[in-house]
Amino acid sequence: MVSKYLNQEVFNKKMYESISVKTQNQVLKGFGTSLNGLNDFEVRNRIKKYGKNEIKKEKKRAIKILLKQFSSPLVILLIIASIISLFVGERIGSLLIILVILAGGILSFIQEYRANKAFEKLQKMIKKIVTVKRNSKIIKLDSKELVPGDIIILKMGDVIPADVRLIKGDITVNQSIITGESREIKKISSKIQKPSSIFDMKNIVFSGSWITYGEAIGVVISTGKNTYIGKLKKEVKKEKRESKFHSQIKEISKLIGYLVIAIAILVFFADTLIYGVNRILILFLFVVAIAIGIVPEALPAVITVALANGARKLSKKDVIVKRLSSIEDLGNIDVLCVDKTGTITEGKEKIVKFIGNKKFAKMCAYGNSSLDEKIKEKFKQENAKIIKIIPFDPFRKIGSVIIEKNNKRYLISKGAPDFLEKKCKNKFEWKKYSKKYRIIGLAYKEIEKKKNYGITDENNLRMAGIFLLDDPIKKTVKGAFKLAKKLNVRIKILTGDDPGITKTKLEEIGINEKIWVGDIRNNSIIENYNVFARLTPKGKLKIVEELKKKGHSIGFLGDGINDSPALQISDVGITVNNASDIAKESSDIILTRKSLYSILEGIKEGRKVFSNIIKYIRYTFVGNFGDLYSVSLLSVILGFLPLLPFQILLANLLTDLPMVAVSGDNVDESELKKPNKWNQKEILLQSG
Repeated sequence: MVSKYLNQEVFNKKMYESISVKTQNQVLKGFGTSLNGLNDFEVRNRIKKYGKNEIKKEKKRAIKILLKQFSSPLVILLIIASIISLFVGERIGSLLIILVILAGGILSFIQEYRANKAFEKLQKMIKKIVTVKRNSKIIKLDSKELVPGDIIILKMGDVIPADVRLIKGDITVNQSIITGESREIKKISSKIQKPSSIFDMKNIVFSGSWITYGEAIGVVISTGKNTYIGKLKKEVKKEKRESKFHSQIKEISKLIGYLVIAIAILVFFADTLIYGVNRILILFLFVVAIAIGIVPEALPAVITVALANGARKLSKKDVIVKRLSSIEDLGNIDVLCVDKTGTITEGKEKIVKFIGNKKFAKMCAYGNSSLDEKIKEKFKQENAKIIKIIPFDPFRKIGSVIIEKNNKRYLISKGAPDFLEKKCKNKFEWKKYSKKYRIIGLAYKEIEKKKNYGITDENNLRMAGIFLLDDPIKKTVKGAFKLAKKLNVRIKILTGDDPGITKTKLEEIGINEKIWVGDIRNNSIIENYNVFARLTPKGKLKIVEELKKKGHSIGFLGDGINDSPALQISDVGITVNNASDIAKESSDIILTRKSLYSILEGIKEGRKVFSNIIKYIRYTFVGNFGDLYSVSLLSVILGFLPLLPFQILLANLLTDLPMVAVSGDNVDESELKKPNKWNQKEILLQSG
């Protein structure tokens, strides 16, 4: 049995089926472990065999990043012009074009390579801590150190770090990362009948899912690439989203290509009518000449330098750019979707006050929630013994703990006051505080000694008081909203929080907006409201989808696993360095600290980059079209090329290369007031 379960090299459905129909003791025996956990010797052996519990991401090799810089349509157009130049004997011209391409490509490679290295370094700094039992002791360690056979302790809110067979306790999980369905699923620890599919294995929880309710103990059955999600990541190729910037560069390149072909055909017919068909070499040289004449050779270098400058400036403002072109996409944003907690507010709740019986305030700091830690900081904890923890349930909005003190037992319940008071004999005034503070109610009763306790014991309680919690507004938020107004960026706040608290917090920074509560019923609401409360992840996704359909360019800030769909479909996905792995993979921009002001500074920088790039294109097209018209007309009139391709290229480079400095030029404030668009018709009219 041991060898059967521990010889797994890849995900094995039959093995999972076998594990799901076994008893807890059979599973423990099958993995050569016990409830006391593995010993150090066994852990070392299994680490050697299975490696770290991580799905290694394919590192972007330097050569791959370098080659990518030469794959844009504009660069390909220049390479074609270079090949034609070489073919017709214009070796110097061909060499000059290649040198220009190489210079721009190498600059772009250096910047993107540095950005990737910075991102990799950031990822290494972030650890996921898990609770396991080894050598009969409960310890905390990096999830990368997990091995098959480890006994792991799981609690509400945990992201499951490996595939685990439950052996004690029942939990509710969200496994939408695997199934795509957001509904919660009950998982049990007892054996089941033979399952028909992987999702019928009710006693196995999968890596990447997270626990919405309950606590459990389980045996790690697969780690890293051998997990179910490891199999999925290997099989599914992530669809690459093309940025608007790249699509616009493609359009410009196509326009140039069509112009070259159209003018070449016109001149060919005009030349043939006047001089006959015996001037093929001259016409070939002419095609090269007009291609070189119209193509802005320094554009790749200008784009690279402008984007690199933008990335460098943003890095000083706590913004890491994963792909350079997202800087320009940032500038296109006209709607920015953000959450309230951690963006508008500090994201660090503090207990402002406790109103009620302080004796029970001291006794209630038991359990496993972040609130309990705050209570411990506020009140000296009573010397009492924990008998049982009934975890917080997001549906009941209550969590309880049974403690023993002075040979008496008490049930202490904490939760939403409107839910808690339904279980209490007395009433407590709390509603007058609800608009300003988040409120946690506290209730208690003395309870008889018995073996098992559960949610049915949460009755006939006495309301003891309320905790008032406040999450202060960030100091930079007022300035951020002023900057958003200057940039004509519409900020939409998408939060799952209480509408009363949301309204109060916005009023603190001088914003008086109507608030939509709950998920969206019709699409007109999305356009008419800027603040949404009690919103689910599905609601966030719908808002982003509908705004995109209406032609808006969307920036979305999210950090949870549930935010990844909205991050992926937005024009610019933005997250923070301590976000979930999936959120970071789905994003284009990573903030080293969550700051609305930093995002808006990024939008401003993106608009500067665009303004300077378009400035260069306009200037060079005016000059290059002049060359094009004169060469085309004179070649027909005179019967020969007045300038050779090499001479045109040299003249272009002498005038264009100094204009690389335009990439770092100052930008007029009027250029930053709204997202700029690539207006090809306007560029052509100005050039003509």
